[in-house]
Amino acid sequence: MKKHLVILMSLFSSVTLFSQVGINTENPQQLFHTDGKSSAATTNPTTGVPSVAQQVDDVVITNQGRVGIGVTTPTQSLDVNGRTRIRVTDNLNNNEPYQLLVRNNDGIVKQLDRSTFIVTTERKQITLTTGQTATIINEQNFTSGNIIILSRNSCDRNMIASFQAFNGALVFLNGVARDIRANSTLVTIPPTAVTYSPTWNIKFPNVYTCESDGGTQFDFTLYKTNVNTYVLKNDGGATRTYDIIFQKI
Repeated sequence: MKKHLVILMSLFSSVTLFSQVGINTENPQQLFHTDGKSSAATTNPTTGVPSVAQQVDDVVITNQGRVGIGVTTPTQSLDVNGRTRIRVTDNLNNNEPYQLLVRNNDGIVKQLDRSTFIVTTERKQITLTTGQTATIINEQNFTSGNIIILSRNSCDRNMIASFQAFNGALVFLNGVARDIRANSTLVTIPPTAVTYSPTWNIKFPNVYTCESDGGTQFDFTLYKTNVNTYVLKNDGGATRTYDIIFQKI
């Protein structure tokens, strides 16, 4: 009798080792299968293959070690049918080595080396009181690029001015504030001066305004101190918020 009992227990152990485990489902589709049963519409049938709608709250592990979330037949190591969320991540310095995650048309996530992904635009915003100066860093270190400066006053008068830069060469292209074309002055650099770039004084004389600033509100000065560092000064008679856009060329 003892011999028969041992043989019978061995048979049951073999069945247990190779069976499928189902939690909340009598009809497991993989080695491990749990059905969330979050609603009647997502509850799996007792026989047959669950529909796409019934799989949305399912989690499975296959005998190949694949994990499926919201899908009972995963084709990748981790196969997710639904939304994903990453709560908190550390900020990454632009100079640190990293790769980018991309998704192809089949939903497969792959990595892309950052050298193949070129950032061509960077935008900064700063507010300056009358006579105040600020240093603006182009974090992407564009050696050559367009610099566009935008501003707007409280009665919706708009200003735009554009520059181009190549290392220490900085040139003013054009600018307008409402209907006033910019007057630009290139400050002369003495031969013995150690200066990285020329300085540009930009003025919009007597631009119509709703503010008490004598029509100078959009006047400013711009120059560079190194390849990615710009200095902007508010020469107008009112506090001004500027948007500075860097475009790689």
